[in-house]
Amino acid sequence: MNKLGRKWTMVLYSLPMALGFSLFVAAGTLDSAELIYIGRILTGFSSGAFALVAPLYIAEIGEDSMRGALGSITQLLITSGIAIVNGLNINGAVSWQVISALSVGPPGTALHMKSNALFVSSVAVAIVVVAAAAADSGGGGSF
Repeated sequence: MNKLGRKWTMVLYSLPMALGFSLFVAAGTLDSAELIYIGRILTGFSSGAFALVAPLYIAEIGEDSMRGALGSITQLLITSGIAIVNGLNINGAVSWQVISALSVGPPGTALHMKSNALFVSSVAVAIVVVAAAAADSGGGGSF
């Protein structure tokens, strides 16, 4: 966690979370209890990791005057999510497979956004390196 940083640790743990919810969806289609067990292990592991890393990240980036409110809002959003999911499943209104498919979205989006950011930042670094090399060689450095 200290080597990668808090943000990249959360991005890393988004992968087993998305994979776990994807296994839930596949388990419903394939009627496989084993996939549910594996998916539950992955989502439980990721949830535990997020429970550790997210408050640290919030404490590090939040201003001193806002830390308490940010921590409270985080807990409020967690409990609201639990209430919404339970509400969706009252009397079988929405199947657990659909709820699992919807749950793939947030970690999948985090992975997609961070992979794009990593690609864009790598391209930006490459452009700066090429421009600096051109300027050092007397090429003028303009494109």
